[in-house]
Amino acid sequence: MDISTYLEQEFMIWIDTCSILTDVEMFERCMNKIKEPIVSANMHINIPYSVILELQKKYEDFNDNESKAKAKRALELVQSYLSEKFFECYDENNTKVFADNVFMTYFTDLRVDHNLLLITQDGNLTEDIKALGKTKSVRTKRVDVLAIDYSTGELIKRRPKNEEIQEHTSTSVTKRRKVETFTNEEGTTFLVNNSHDEDGILCNGDFNTDIAENETIEGTIKGNMFGDIIGEFYGIIEGDLNGNVYGTVYGDILGDVNGDIYGGIMGNVEGNVNGKIAGGINGDIFGNITGDLTGGIRGNVIGNISGNISGGILGNVQGIISGDFCGVIQGNVKKITGKNTGKVMGRIRG
Repeated sequence: MDISTYLEQEFMIWIDTCSILTDVEMFERCMNKIKEPIVSANMHINIPYSVILELQKKYEDFNDNESKAKAKRALELVQSYLSEKFFECYDENNTKVFADNVFMTYFTDLRVDHNLLLITQDGNLTEDIKALGKTKSVRTKRVDVLAIDYSTGELIKRRPKNEEIQEHTSTSVTKRRKVETFTNEEGTTFLVNNSHDEDGILCNGDFNTDIAENETIEGTIKGNMFGDIIGEFYGIIEGDLNGNVYGTVYGDILGDVNGDIYGGIMGNVEGNVNGKIAGGINGDIFGNITGDLTGGIRGNVIGNISGNISGGILGNVQGIISGDFCGVIQGNVKKITGKNTGKVMGRIRG
């Protein structure tokens, strides 16, 4: 995504904690790509003081050397960008550590007079921020959201779920791909052409391809998926998802997710999530989470969480949290055995 479009329209640009910390190397690569045009336009990226506090808190709370080194490098980069006037700290008097609430407050106030752009990997925050630009009772300027593509370091478009549904029902989607497959003697299924059967089955076996950016795939995958979801998938994956999610899945995954989630899953995950969650999951997770949670989960977690949690969970955690916890959980938690510096709004039963 070309940042110059936003600079020409004088967008105030903001950045969230998860886009900085999830993959520090790709964050730095992305900033190197957009620094020159932003500085040349005599503009900057706004970083709330609460984001800096959140990064500092994560550095202090992380126990393993790798996570601590990552947080330290993120803080060093932010300090460097502040010194170069590429970043500008916003509202140093605000000492709230949880940044999502701060963005909602700032954008609600500023949207009347300013075009606003947020860089975040959080799918739930993306939906909430985009909704601020579509209110009927208040006339606003433009509000948009981009995310960092961790495979390229480029900025990519993020859209909330309700906007996508409206687009698909009111316009023809030229990049929608529906596929037919064949299965070889080893039982592996491959793509053949651009059609699928009348029952809505996308693939009777394993699906062995990525879903590219700006591409929409729909139907049921009866087996496993081996590939990344960068665009959109509407349907059910009855097996495991063996790849990363950068785009959006509108449906359930009945097996495990063996990859990282930077985008959004709007349904349930009935297996385990064996990777980090930097984006958002709107449904429940019935299995365990073994990676770090820096994004958000709107549903419940039935299993255990062994990764570190610095993001938020709106539902209950029925299992045990054994990783370090410095995030926010709105519901109840069975037990926390890791370092607990976070906030549980419900009860800790164990």
